[in-house]
Amino acid sequence: MRVRIRHRTSYDYARAPRRVVQHLRLTPASGPQQTVHDWRIEAPGALAPSTDGFGNSCHELRLDRPGRSLRIVAAGTVETRAGDGLRPVGGPLPDCLAETPLTAADERVRASPRRFAPPSRAIPWTGCDA
Repeated sequence: MRVRIRHRTSYDYARAPRRVVQHLRLTPASGPQQTVHDWRIEAPGALAPSTDGFGNSCHELRLDRPGRSLRIVAAGTVETRAGDGLRPVGGPLPDCLAETPLTAADERVRASPRRFAPPSRAIPWTGCDA
């Protein structure tokens, strides 16, 4: 599915700041689940591109005397592929259920199943991004 996206961030200040520094993470990445066909960020100043530690595209906006309002618009076209990376209805993503060394039950937990048993009527969970 091809999607046109337009995201607007607006700041209205009671008193104009002397300086503004914004770290923008408004750029989607192409990958197995989606292809970014075009993307742009409109801001009142130069944007310094960078990549964060997770590989995300970032931009830094620095403005001296920006005035009492600031508008940033990110827009473009992204094509998504059906079924890839979409959360299944009524349950968590499979990756959220994977056991890791940090989430594995230790001997005390395994030895006390009644103490750590889930409630008889669990509340449905929709994913791992709470």
